[in-house]
Amino acid sequence: MGTRLRDTLVLINAIFFVTLLLYADVWAAPASEPQGLKFTCIPDKPSGAILAVHDEFGPTDGPRFKTELESCLVKHRAITRIEFTSDGGNVEAAFEIAQTIADYRFHTHVPAGSRCISACTLAFLGGIRRTIHPNGSYEVHGFTGFSSGGEAGFACNLLKTVRKLPQLSQEKVRKVYSEDSENAEALAKEVPHLNSQLLELQSRIAQLNKNGEYLLCKLLGGYIQGDLQEIERRSALLSRRWMQMVQQRRVSSKLLDHIFATTTSGVRPLTRQELEELAVITDDGN
Repeated sequence: MGTRLRDTLVLINAIFFVTLLLYADVWAAPASEPQGLKFTCIPDKPSGAILAVHDEFGPTDGPRFKTELESCLVKHRAITRIEFTSDGGNVEAAFEIAQTIADYRFHTHVPAGSRCISACTLAFLGGIRRTIHPNGSYEVHGFTGFSSGGEAGFACNLLKTVRKLPQLSQEKVRKVYSEDSENAEALAKEVPHLNSQLLELQSRIAQLNKNGEYLLCKLLGGYIQGDLQEIERRSALLSRRWMQMVQQRRVSSKLLDHIFATTTSGVRPLTRQELEELAVITDDGN
């Protein structure tokens, strides 16, 4: 546990010095939201149409896609396929678009000279029939739970947390680390220094204007982006190992729903009925 507190001290110090470096009347352009997808309804003789999807998936493109789809269907009796040319973008929008395509049972296609990358590859999978032109490409990479600009948002939330951090007491530190009395005393001696730095850090953050804070969030987000994505990557690999285990042991994959319904610090015992339904237990044990 001592390591966790020391890591917190290091993190706060890092934020403190970056804040000192950037604090000034800094005027930065406001964040620009992705423009979102563009849709083209192309007649496809004799009676249908192709709905061509271009550019980057934006956060509101799930419902926008459905609206454009219905508009194209009004003009033409049928849509023969959905064609994708996109570098990716918002994953939640891609999930929603994939589901809409599956509901309508459309064919998806990547045309000649087009690239379907990142979130686009997910939307493409909604097709009942899926094709890629020999001169088209389907390009994947490791995924992240952070949407465009998400790391900056995470950093801003970190700053908000720092603003609300209370002053520590030596008694509380000694109590938390009571099982390691030698380390607890050493950490307790750091408390006055930490409290002093924390107060100055909170004062500096409070003085940042809106654009200065935005710039600081962007910078911090860039610094921590790699660490956040590595945590996500390890979590994804761990989930994969869990899935392999339940498949090998013939346990219901719904067990994972129960696992992920809780936080890492929360537990919920499964009932006897749930254990039987999930095939976690194979008999009554008698």
